[in-house]
Amino acid sequence: MGREAARTGFVTVVPTLNNRLSMNSAGTQFLNEVLRRVTQQYPAVGQNLFIGGFSVGGHVALAYAESLVRDTARLPLRVKVVLGVAPPVDPAGFWRVGQRRTTLQDCSPLLVQEGRSIVATLTQAFGGSPEQVPAACSWYSAYSNSDSTGGNLALLNSTPGRVYCEPDLSFWHQQYYPTLRLEDLNAAVLQN
Repeated sequence: MGREAARTGFVTVVPTLNNRLSMNSAGTQFLNEVLRRVTQQYPAVGQNLFIGGFSVGGHVALAYAESLVRDTARLPLRVKVVLGVAPPVDPAGFWRVGQRRTTLQDCSPLLVQEGRSIVATLTQAFGGSPEQVPAACSWYSAYSNSDSTGGNLALLNSTPGRVYCEPDLSFWHQQYYPTLRLEDLNAAVLQN
């Protein structure tokens, strides 16, 4: 994909922010430094950013784009387009999905383990559950289902964006858990 983009004149950068379910100051500083270096070599990139990611990377992409819009003085960057593929955009909702998965019976152990990992990682990142620290959770969320304005997503109102998902429940039922519900997938929030 990067070669195809380069052939058509795009500069493609694929930074790695491993094991991150939300954007924090370290991740923001890392991406700022990556973009600082890229825009030194290719100045036009700074005014023509297309930011995107897959799954958790999609949430990080949306959150980073929001941070650039929020603080335009920090870097001379302009987000032209933002996209995500099946991103868990609402960490509070994702935490609840993780919590439900920890209680599933007669399902793939992968779902239960993933649920534990989601809950532990987000609890550590935010300093508690969404109910205990709602302000922290909202601050780091690309989107907040509990906020009538969408939370931080409102920052991207004038930025073109796209989010893709395919809620293949039959696959999930066959592979992991026969009674898994749509609200247990990222697709449920992305329909809003």
